[in-house]
Order: sequence, then C-alpha cells, then structure tokens
Amino acid sequence: MNQEPNSFSLEYNGRTLQVEKLNLPGYRAYRVSAEGSISLIVARAKDFEAHHFWTSIPEGRQVEAERVGAVVEEYLRAKNYI
Repeated sequence: MNQEPNSFSLEYNGRTLQVEKLNLPGYRAYRVSAEGSISLIVARAKDFEAHHFWTSIPEGRQVEAERVGAVVEEYLRAKNYI
C-alpha cells in the first residue's frame, strides 16, 4: 500500500476536483472543492449494521457525498492508497 498524499486532484463529470485529506479521528474524511462550487466535506462512516457509506459534514448533502465519496474512493484504490 502506498502512502496517501495530503492533497490531490481528480476528474469528475468534466471538472477538476481538489481533494484535501482531513485529520478527523476515527474517520476517513476529505474536503472536496471545484472551481465555482461550495466545498463539500465527505467522511466514510459505518451504519448500525457495520456497512460503510459516505456522508457529508454537516449533514444535508448526502446525495453529493455518496457520489463524490465513491469517486474519491475509486481514485485512492486505483493508486493503491487504500
């Protein structure tokens, strides 16, 4: 497994996303921003049945968090960071 960088960029829906790793104990969390958009903080969490899912902090942007979180996770897996 490679050492995960503190920040990186990736492509999503024709836009470049800037991704910054956040230090939130107990969570894999990132601040994701794109030019002209409001930043989104996504975190990997577990539900009551121990299934992982992506959520937004603060809550309220769940649909975006699930989509963007999946793209971030795909990128990290492709680079062998997780």
